Amino acid sequence: MKNIVIFGITGDLAKKKIVPALSKLATVFGADAENRISKYIGFGRKDMSVSDFQAYIGGLIENSTDTVVGGSDTTASADASGAFSDGSYNDFIKKWVYVQSEIDDMAGYENLKMEIAGEESLIYISLPPQLTETVLARLSQSGILSKTDSRNKLLIEKPFGSDLETAEKLRAIIESDLNTENVYLVDHYACKQAIVDFETQGFDGFFGLSGEKESLDDIKCIKVSILEKKGVDGRGAFYDSVGAIKDVGQNHCLRVLTSILSVASESESRSNILHAISFDNVKKIQDPAYKSVEGVSNESKTETYFEISGKFDGVVDVIIEGGKYQPEDKSEVSIVLKDGRNLLLPINNYKSSAMTRDGDRVPDAYENVIKFALEGRREYFVDFDEVLEQWRIVS
Repeated sequence: MKNIVIFGITGDLAKKKIVPALSKLATVFGADAENRISKYIGFGRKDMSVSDFQAYIGGLIENSTDTVVGGSDTTASADASGAFSDGSYNDFIKKWVYVQSEIDDMAGYENLKMEIAGEESLIYISLPPQLTETVLARLSQSGILSKTDSRNKLLIEKPFGSDLETAEKLRAIIESDLNTENVYLVDHYACKQAIVDFETQGFDGFFGLSGEKESLDDIKCIKVSILEKKGVDGRGAFYDSVGAIKDVGQNHCLRVLTSILSVASESESRSNILHAISFDNVKKIQDPAYKSVEGVSNESKTETYFEISGKFDGVVDVIIEGGKYQPEDKSEVSIVLKDGRNLLLPINNYKSSAMTRDGDRVPDAYENVIKFALEGRREYFVDFDEVLEQWRIVS
């Protein structure tokens, strides 16, 4: 039996992705003796009773557009209690407990330690980098995690620092106080099913190339696009301090690019691949609608779109682009071969192959994040060598 602990339980990511993913995985956990979950623990500042917190979790599930518990699906308009007549819904909700605490209050961590009760735990930090440092310090000081701890696992959501210097500082803290083998750095694009399948099947299997084996010698250009029609959606002040490059370029775009290059070059080290990338052209654009968003400075120079181009190993053209306020939603990789063929790898609209489908449903990236972490599949997470190379590239 295990616990799953979530810091940032009332944040957008937990609301929209993490809690729905856990509900989808509930039956998987229930059938898996090794990874059966005894308790889900939310850690947050808001003052809520356990019953209020469980009602809050239930509301998140009912409002999710794709929730699966007990083999049943619900939509935003479905009544969850009716959808899960087998009782699995109520069993899932009752497993949620809440620890109310300020992020730096040691008393809260002592209460968390009592809730964990010595059971193996997966601790998920979904907080800004400056708060992550505080949580790491308190988890270490309370004895919940330690350098000699080989049982508990720690997931840290991106971004990892806000630049090269802060990322190096975060790495130093983790290496000083924690067992790095049990620390998993999350970039959910690495767990998108399309990327998982591509890395597993390679070019020939994924694209059905009839036994052909594509390599770097066959590739002319790789372009990664992560574009959204929507704007910053009320996150003006936050986005103005980040911009499109740090939002999706430094992490998602580069992580997907290294996945393609690692398969093509048969390299095991994504950090070495990143080290061999040189970008020499950067284009930044700010959409005219951006400055009308609350929280955005009238003097803002923050980009809402970027395109960065260069070469890998001096041979293959590489391009990454990303941003908001775009004419269409696009999340894909275009791989142009020297013979003129263009291989398209869809990321968000991926339908999956027969060997990886979960019934008629493609697993959500956050389902894979949690499942892969519990299984110890580190290949689907990033490491700090990789993170530092990412920051070097975009600095």
